[in-house]
Amino acid sequence: MKDNSNYEIIENDAELKKLCTDSVELINYARNIVQIMTYYSLGRWIVETQQMGENFI
Repeated sequence: MKDNSNYEIIENDAELKKLCTDSVELINYARNIVQIMTYYSLGRWIVETQQMGENFI
């Protein structure tokens, strides 16, 4: 008779590995988005400072 408990463990390990991989990808994506927003804000502040407080287009 075949023991299905080993199959469930392997399946759960695969699901856990996918969950971990997807989680890391999401964290890296979010980190990249925040980094882009930060760079944009810094650039905007620099330009506004150079233009003595005037907004740029």
